[in-house]
Amino acid sequence: MLGYSFLFEIHTELQYMKKTITIIPILFATIFYSQTNKTNNYKYGFINENGKEVTSLKYDNAYSFSEGIATVCVNKKWGFINKHGKEITPIKYDTVYNCKSGVARIKVNGKYGLIDTSGKEITSIKYDNIGRFDYDVACVKINGKWGIINNKGIEITPLKYDYMQKTNAYSILCLKGEDKNILMDENRNPIEANSLGYFNDNTSYFDESGIAKVCVDGKWGFIDKTGKEISAIKYDYVFFFSEGMARVLLDNKYGFIDKLGNEVIPLTYDFIHERFSSRPSCVDHDSEKAVYFYKNGSQVKYKDGEFLNEQNMYFNNGLACLPINNLYGFDRYIFIDKKGKEITSTKYGPVAPYYYSSGRTKKQFYFDGLRMVKNEKDRKYGFADTLGNLVIPMKYESAYDFKNDVGIVSENGKFGLINKEGESITQFKYSGIWGFYDGIASVNIKENHKSFWGIIDYNGRELTPIKYDFIDDFKEGLAIVKINGKMGFIDRKGDEIITPKYTHGTFFYEGFAQVVYGEKVGFVDKTGKEITLIKYDQTHGFKNGYGGVGIRNKWGFINKIGQEITPLKYDEIDDYEEELAVVKILVDSFKK
Repeated sequence: MLGYSFLFEIHTELQYMKKTITIIPILFATIFYSQTNKTNNYKYGFINENGKEVTSLKYDNAYSFSEGIATVCVNKKWGFINKHGKEITPIKYDTVYNCKSGVARIKVNGKYGLIDTSGKEITSIKYDNIGRFDYDVACVKINGKWGIINNKGIEITPLKYDYMQKTNAYSILCLKGEDKNILMDENRNPIEANSLGYFNDNTSYFDESGIAKVCVDGKWGFIDKTGKEISAIKYDYVFFFSEGMARVLLDNKYGFIDKLGNEVIPLTYDFIHERFSSRPSCVDHDSEKAVYFYKNGSQVKYKDGEFLNEQNMYFNNGLACLPINNLYGFDRYIFIDKKGKEITSTKYGPVAPYYYSSGRTKKQFYFDGLRMVKNEKDRKYGFADTLGNLVIPMKYESAYDFKNDVGIVSENGKFGLINKEGESITQFKYSGIWGFYDGIASVNIKENHKSFWGIIDYNGRELTPIKYDFIDDFKEGLAIVKINGKMGFIDRKGDEIITPKYTHGTFFYEGFAQVVYGEKVGFVDKTGKEITLIKYDQTHGFKNGYGGVGIRNKWGFINKIGQEITPLKYDEIDDYEEELAVVKILVDSFKK
């Protein structure tokens, strides 16, 4: 199996993403989050919600249903079945993908095609690649040229584009002496443009509004999901749309276009580049030598380690942020509106927080009308308004963005809350305040090398005594707490709904949590009622109405009232999807 494993005796606070608990004699608990890594030592089949096997356990591999069909494997070849267990295609393909938008991709001898949900091949198996379907269309490639195909198998654009870039937040990095781009992923690891995995299912070519970037002969522009070119393919580079505007680059000048391709803010802003805080290993570190970046054949000379960062290129709340700098660094921002009017400039240090949206990182400039700023001399923080006026002095050692008119700041090593006038809401007494979610924040106080935890609201009111050894995040209205080695749950009012008495446990999923008592595990509901006896060696969290239970490594399912709907006979189980679940059994067990 693939997944996360934790030793509960040490890491009881790490409750994130825990789906499966396994109790073994030395009291390890293993939590599996990712899909099972399946091998040919098993035979696979499917069961329905009554626990009945709708196929015999005969397949070498199988994956869950998607849009009414599932992928199955025999002798390293793949095909599809429907919900009645009928094979709707021959088991003949080298690779298959889950169904999306009513079609599934198939691959034979390195070429791709499509089938529909009846199993009919709706295209020839001729494409070098077919991307993930979004908005009922996908990008396809033949002989190095890209185009768009719909879910009827019809090519709605000519295959004429050299590149179609995904929506990941890649940064373009200088590279000395080579005529090609270097991209940096979101962790700033270098990726060569020619080796990008263009058809990773986790990423789309189209943004939230169905617009994609395309490149022809080194020039970039946009097309929509119908295949219409909504801008001229003429720019040196383009950035994805945000709030109806996209930044474009031509001849080292920036401007903005709208979704009709109109240059609504002229390309008059100088080419701005930022610097890594630490230099990546793939560039020349000798400051005497130049590093060259090639924008699709156009050579530009920069200093070592500089890059074009897509993270800063978006409108947010009607404003775009433009760093103003000398050739090799920047020291302030200006803000413009969607008509290109400069709203404000600021002399404060370049502090602008990030937030995450649709798989790429964007810059958010203001929270509750305030923006965090920093005095670069003493590295103290304060807040400015949208006109650039300093409204809260730069006196704090650390600061976090305002939310619901409340900010988290620290003085003399202690944290507290302030309002938008800079007035204290709480005493500065906490060793840490962990950001507000749905109006609740966790706080801790360290005494004699030990941390004590509680929760507070936006008013700074302590909803619990600061007494717990640990408090986890709230899920489905309840949070795990631990005190004196025992685990329980509190609600958002701070009341103990389930008294701490268990050894370990997980978040609630679909109204149920897995809890460990002694060396056995079972399920409780949100009232604390144990819906099963605490008798199992393994459990798997509820999904789509069913949870997994196991004894001595044999698995079955229970329903929401704790009834076992299958015998505990399977070696592994997957979650129910579309009323069916994949189960598997060892070959030796299967033959008995």
